[in-house]
Amino acid sequence: MLPAETFRDLYIDRGWSISALAVRYEVNRRRITTLATAYDIPLRDPSNPPPGINRRWLHEQYVRRGRSLEDLGAELGLHPTTIISWCRRYNLPVRPAGANVHRSALYPAEAIPPELRPALTAARPWKRLAAFVHLRGYPTLSASAPPHCPPPDHHPHRPRSGSSHQHRRCPRANTRPGP
Repeated sequence: MLPAETFRDLYIDRGWSISALAVRYEVNRRRITTLATAYDIPLRDPSNPPPGINRRWLHEQYVRRGRSLEDLGAELGLHPTTIISWCRRYNLPVRPAGANVHRSALYPAEAIPPELRPALTAARPWKRLAAFVHLRGYPTLSASAPPHCPPPDHHPHRPRSGSSHQHRRCPRANTRPGP
């Protein structure tokens, strides 16, 4: 199960919580506390954070800098579940688990200025922002289009007056940011 030396190393030296040990060894918390008593290991006061964790530091590292729970846990020698439990205790926003999580998941839409919400909360906000960055160097939207593109007031399904041929649609500008 969990040898006494390993228990001491994880709980005392590395600062893992009872909950983190229970998750790691797939047992309930009561079983871990029973083992602590059997191994003569004093239990920490759960209301005190492990060394190195305080609200200000956790907000700066996890929320503002977007560091992962695994990264913070490795730096402090703590299990990631210990870090997340302190985020919750300090009422810090917690990102959902997964590889494709972005810092924007930490901020509710109400925190975004109303005039920017449609662009930033709809699908693919990064693509919209990249298009804005691409267009900022042009005095008008028309000036940003390649020379072979029809003017912006041209409807692709209606020939312009005096024109006997249909204009092709303008290819999309590459809106991906450069390296």
